[in-house]
Amino acid sequence: MSVTFKTSFPNIESEHGQCFMSEFGMIILQPENSSSVVKATWHDFNALYVTFTSSPDSCYCYEGVTFRQMVQLLNADSVGSFIAKEIKPNHEVIKIR
Repeated sequence: MSVTFKTSFPNIESEHGQCFMSEFGMIILQPENSSSVVKATWHDFNALYVTFTSSPDSCYCYEGVTFRQMVQLLNADSVGSFIAKEIKPNHEVIKIR
């Protein structure tokens, strides 16, 4: 069970969907208009966990994703395109499930 603060990123929320920060320092994005990403969660230990629409039962961890890159992801025109162009080719990935 995850407890969340009421803190949100209003300028992102209307553009990509729900975005909030958990009490554990995670930034969680649940895009409403992405055809490729169901959920992206960034942890303060520089890891980005992504669930894709093509494999909703799987989760992929991209190591070494910085806070700055997460902010760029939140501000990107397309969440899926940013992950494909900036995250996938530059970070090691581990399939979690």
